[in-house]
Amino acid sequence: MTEKKQQKLPKKITPTYLDNYAAWYLERYNGSTQKLRQKLCQKVDLAKSVHETDVPQAMGWIEELLDRYQRNGWLNDAAFARRQAEILYRKGNSAFVIRQKLKEKFLSDQDIGTALSWLQGELAENQNYAAALRYAKRRRLGPCALPHRRDELAEKHYNSLRRSGFSHDLAMKILSFETEEDLRQALWDLEDGTDLA
Repeated sequence: MTEKKQQKLPKKITPTYLDNYAAWYLERYNGSTQKLRQKLCQKVDLAKSVHETDVPQAMGWIEELLDRYQRNGWLNDAAFARRQAEILYRKGNSAFVIRQKLKEKFLSDQDIGTALSWLQGELAENQNYAAALRYAKRRRLGPCALPHRRDELAEKHYNSLRRSGFSHDLAMKILSFETEEDLRQALWDLEDGTDLA
């Protein structure tokens, strides 16, 4: 137990190593171009402390790799943004929160805008209403709260909906449901009988 596990040294940067790491990363994590670039640059930074590394050459290899991955369709920020927007919507996030979370994933404003336009086209004007219903259901707000605590938590639940990007009118509409079953039925009706929450 007194022996410490020997720390692995960073590997020498080669085009093959970068390619293998990028393939492994995308297979495991599915990220944006900028996120993969960041991860590959971290590998270069680690390696230069141990190995003699030509950083400009390594950066050139990274850009060539990213370009090749984009051409082959292995990296597609527009499709990634669309998938993430849909996932976030299904979790009950408002359009505002979805935009913020997509920005955190290093996606461009154009890809985010395209994803949100696609999402609105798919879900029309009911997007925020359905998201608010899901959010309330998931967080046990309003009619989904314990009946004996509903009144005492009403302001807290209202504030939670507002902080999540839902309008005053929508928050009040969600909190006006009498029972959790009414809320579930509204979500069911909104999605033509497919409750995906």
